[in-house]
Amino acid sequence: MAYRATPDRARVLSHLDEYLTRKRQEFREEYRIRRCDGTWMWVLDRGVALWDEAGRAVRLVGSEKDITGRKRAEVQLRQHEARLEELTAKLLTAQERERQRLAREMHDDFTQRIAVLAVDIGSLERSFPQNPSLRDHLLRLQQTAAQLANDVHNFAYQLHPSLLEHLGLEAAIRDQIDEFRRRTGSAVRYVHRDIPRSLPIDTATCLYRVAQESLQNVQKHAEASEVLVRLLKTPRGLGVCVRDNGKGFTVSPAGILSPGLGLISMEERVHLLKGKFRIRAHPGKGTEVHAWVPLPGSVPEVAS
Repeated sequence: MAYRATPDRARVLSHLDEYLTRKRQEFREEYRIRRCDGTWMWVLDRGVALWDEAGRAVRLVGSEKDITGRKRAEVQLRQHEARLEELTAKLLTAQERERQRLAREMHDDFTQRIAVLAVDIGSLERSFPQNPSLRDHLLRLQQTAAQLANDVHNFAYQLHPSLLEHLGLEAAIRDQIDEFRRRTGSAVRYVHRDIPRSLPIDTATCLYRVAQESLQNVQKHAEASEVLVRLLKTPRGLGVCVRDNGKGFTVSPAGILSPGLGLISMEERVHLLKGKFRIRAHPGKGTEVHAWVPLPGSVPEVAS
């Protein structure tokens, strides 16, 4: 069957020439061929040369394999991955919007109503000066209502931190760390460098959620006494790292982590921004969570 030249011809012939002049280690190329009937096929071409004593290629033996089916499957896989990525982005966006709505309702409605209830209980307590037992009971109710209002306020802030939008990522993470210190009593060291005040909101939200989820995991699982949080800008972008000295855990040789929703959410957020996410952990030696995302105008990450 006769075939016609394709747009891959120049590349393939150039690589073949480099191989025959020993500028390339091997000759292995995938390229398209258009049949005379106008249809296209993909082939995998391999070649092995024999050289004489002068270093000149004197013989070339090769094989050619039809890989059209594999290439079609790869295209379909990329399409499915793109649709899945789009769906994941929509789900995370919807999640953030729902968090924002719930936080606003909790702050504007429930917190205010509980605060009014605490004030009313205080007024009622002062109405019974001759009944110490009842006054003490009402005072405890007032204190409980005030604490409940504070707890609801804090929970609303965890759902959607207003500082992230008003003062930026660095201030929001600093506030999260201060709250973590008060809640756990752990020693936390915070290091930050060259953080832009203005960041794309999706970038700021991504790194904030990574830091927030990591600190929550430290509290729930690590049994750590010391924590280090780093937020650093580099020529390649912006990264956050949370490291603790807790009990750690085992990561499989393949790097597969336990399928917790928190870890999955962190990883998906970072990958949607074309960033990198990894966890280093060893039993008894603590855990490190790293997330890096590119910034507009940053130097592309070099693949290792």
